[in-house]
Amino acid sequence: MAFPFSPKPPPFTAATLIERIRTTFREFPDERRGGNPQRYTLEEAARSAFSVFFTQSPSLLDYQRRMQRRLGQNNAQSRFGVPQIPADNQIRHRLDPVPPETLVAVFTEIGEGLYHGGHRQPFRSIFNTRRVAFDGTE
Repeated sequence: MAFPFSPKPPPFTAATLIERIRTTFREFPDERRGGNPQRYTLEEAARSAFSVFFTQSPSLLDYQRRMQRRLGQNNAQSRFGVPQIPADNQIRHRLDPVPPETLVAVFTEIGEGLYHGGHRQPFRSIFNTRRVAFDGTE
C-alpha cells in the first residue's frame, strides 16, 4: 500500500515562528465596543505581550524603553512590528477576554516545527527523556 506524498515542512526559523504567531494574533476575537477611541489594536497588545518572552524582564515596557535609549531601536518594533508599546495594564485589559483555546493551534504548530526541525533533540537526556518542559507548566 502506497502512502500519499507528504511534503517536507518549510524550515522552522525565528521569522516563520513570528509570522505564524502574528497571523494567530490577527485572528483574536475582539470584544471591544466602538465608543472609545482604540489607541492599540488587539494584535499590537498580543505581539507586545509575546515579545516579553524574548526579553527575560518582568516589565516589557521598561526593558524596551531602556533598549530604545541604548540602541536607538527596540525588539517590539524591529522584530514584532509594534509601532508603539502599550503599557502593561493596557495589554492585560485587551488580552484578558481572549480565550486560551485561541492559542492551541499555534502552540501545536510550534511544537511540531521544533520537532520536525530537530530542535528538540539537543534537549534530550542520556535516557532520551526531556531535560526541560517545553510548555512551562511542568
